[in-house]
Amino acid sequence: FVADLSGTITCLNHKGEKLWHRNLVASANDSDPKMEVVASSPMVLGDVDGDGIMDVVQLLQLRSSKGVSSLYLFAITADQGKDLKAYPKRIEKTEDNLPKGDSEEFVAQKLPAPLLVDLHADQSWIK
Repeated sequence: FVADLSGTITCLNHKGEKLWHRNLVASANDSDPKMEVVASSPMVLGDVDGDGIMDVVQLLQLRSSKGVSSLYLFAITADQGKDLKAYPKRIEKTEDNLPKGDSEEFVAQKLPAPLLVDLHADQSWIK
């Protein structure tokens, strides 16, 4: 998997050929075509929904053209790049005072990697 600073994830096979790609910002744009990524986390792999298929999880902080900053948690299937049910989730929404993306001072910030934890102690959900 390869991610860039615009919120795009690309999945490559072992030969470097593209299997799929998608822009995460497009699925959380809240009808604002000028929404931009101001911070991102590393991608994490894990089975989020317990279906036996690996998923990709990433945090992105997005800023609207009105200066509203929102933190989103994305969870997509690793095999096809489709959103899991109920994702993306907006975790936080605040007014921000970060420099605009077209400013020479702008540098994308790093967010911590999401932590995936199995809260089913008895593993009963595994079939």
